[in-house]
Amino acid sequence: MNRLSLSIYPRRNGTACLMLKDALHLYRINHLFNYQYFISQLEAICSRLGKGLYHKECLDIFDKKNRHWVLLCSCADRKAALALWFVSSEAMHMHAKFNWSGAVSVLTEAVRRLVQRLY
Repeated sequence: MNRLSLSIYPRRNGTACLMLKDALHLYRINHLFNYQYFISQLEAICSRLGKGLYHKECLDIFDKKNRHWVLLCSCADRKAALALWFVSSEAMHMHAKFNWSGAVSVLTEAVRRLVQRLY
């Protein structure tokens, strides 16, 4: 199954909780910093992925404790992949935290639903 669900829950302190979920896994980032910018960038990436050409983009994500994740979105032949990596500050290693692959339409629909629920 290549289901994908993206959810974001704003908090009173200006941060948000981001949840990424596929058929088997759930990953959450609490206290996501600057979440409106993150959503606008994710929307822009999805619009470029929808062109059907090979494309790869990275998006840096930070929480209020300055922890760092990298969201990698790629597309080739109408197939998309989404990978979330945690950047370990001690050793500068990246650890895979969430991986999903499926049709570009599934990714763009998940982002559309995320935006629709938020606004």
